[in-house]
Amino acid sequence: TKEPEVAPPPTDTPVLASSGSAKPIVHEIKKFKDLHVSFYEVSKTTLSQLISEGQILNETAQTRSFLWHGSDFQARLKELDPDSRSHGDPRVEPFNLGGTFNIEFLHMGGKRTTEPVGLSITVTPTLASENQWDFNTETNINLKNESGGSLLSTVISGAYSIPPKSMLIIAGILPHQKVFKDDLWSFSGTPLVIYESPEFLNGVTDFVIVFQPK
Repeated sequence: TKEPEVAPPPTDTPVLASSGSAKPIVHEIKKFKDLHVSFYEVSKTTLSQLISEGQILNETAQTRSFLWHGSDFQARLKELDPDSRSHGDPRVEPFNLGGTFNIEFLHMGGKRTTEPVGLSITVTPTLASENQWDFNTETNINLKNESGGSLLSTVISGAYSIPPKSMLIIAGILPHQKVFKDDLWSFSGTPLVIYESPEFLNGVTDFVIVFQPK
């Protein structure tokens, strides 16, 4: 008996599409967080204790920089030195690669000088990853002594890396001497109000800058 012939499939059988069309690959762009910069007046005894608990990066006769690991710095500071206090409002700046930001506490010197008097910090981010934040700083200090002459005019540069859950602390960049009295009014509400502190002028306390990624 002859087997029945099986008809070939029709040539116009549609080709089934895949269940979903290909989606474009989207690379997630990491949104970098902010760098918080705050300013404190801390006793030198407390500062020495904090340094011993941290990781020293650089130390000279006047200035010291170190890393503090953990997020409980402020609590530890108050525990060691209840009289410590912040000066001026903290600054919060976006930590964006390819740019810089300035933190300025300056005023023009008037008839005595055409140069701005005070403190300014320029921060340049160079790396932002899950493992570390790198940045360069340039700190300009121009202060007049109590007679109106030059007390300090200098530029301090540094390159730093902050690992996760850590902060950078820099201390000792300001001299413990009286500044020109006419400048004090413009320092009100800024970290330079520390020049109204007898403890600072007598060398009992120090000026501290804290850089904290958040």
